[in-house]
Amino acid sequence: MVIHPVNIQHPEELGKLLLNVTGMERAKGYFEDVSGKKWLIQISSGEIQLSEVQDNHSAGLVIIGLRGQLDTNAILDLVS
Repeated sequence: MVIHPVNIQHPEELGKLLLNVTGMERAKGYFEDVSGKKWLIQISSGEIQLSEVQDNHSAGLVIIGLRGQLDTNAILDLVS
């Protein structure tokens, strides 16, 4: 599943919210916060790695979850 987060106030909070999604195993991608800063986020094994980037990567997070267990509705609620 690929998502495009918008209106992210605090990048750390996005990571914490994703960690709580049922069935999510990993996530990786780029997004922009409300101040215009660009971020790389990687989530794996319950750990969040977040770093500000200067490159102009395409925005989007790839979410990998357990087949039939990933709560896609919870993820969509995070980005709407």
